[in-house]
Amino acid sequence: MAAGSSHHTSHSASPNPSRHRSARQVKAPDPTIAGVIAPPPVLLAGALAIGLLLHAVIPISFLSDHRTLILLVGATLIAAGAALSASVMRAFRAAKTPVSPGRPTTRMVRAGPYRYSRNPDYLGQMLVYTGATLVVNSWWPMFLAPVVLVVIQRGVVLREERYLEAKFGREYCHYTDRVPRWLCAFNDLQPSRAGARRGR
Repeated sequence: MAAGSSHHTSHSASPNPSRHRSARQVKAPDPTIAGVIAPPPVLLAGALAIGLLLHAVIPISFLSDHRTLILLVGATLIAAGAALSASVMRAFRAAKTPVSPGRPTTRMVRAGPYRYSRNPDYLGQMLVYTGATLVVNSWWPMFLAPVVLVVIQRGVVLREERYLEAKFGREYCHYTDRVPRWLCAFNDLQPSRAGARRGR
């Protein structure tokens, strides 16, 4: 009995190395990717869905009439945003580097819309978001827009900037010196040594 108890105590007290190794592996960030909190399309779609739910409970519309006009403007913004995102896809294909922030960047993208903004894809997605807000004729998604923009800025853009500066160094810093994070009219929402994405 005593021997059996001793064996049991020794067995239960001994750590499980493989279990601790697995825990450390799960917690360790992957240095080969930017580590964004979520892709911006997912964040924007979530904000739009929340806005529509709020609108279903407390409707706040842009217009009660002239629906044709607001639909036309909304559709135009959606088309413009989709066209901008399509040009981003072409630039990434030409550079032969992945578009997804969940995959390692192999090359900087500076052609096409990246000559004017370091984040043209996110600008295109915001145009689609704004257009969709007009099409559904609700203020709620617009009220949520500043919140989701701050989340994208802090949880996506700034993380991508650190990743790109670490990976490409001076080449990336020279690019950020020439091209604004968003657009010249709005430039940087925060000062930063590095900017934008590897092309987003």
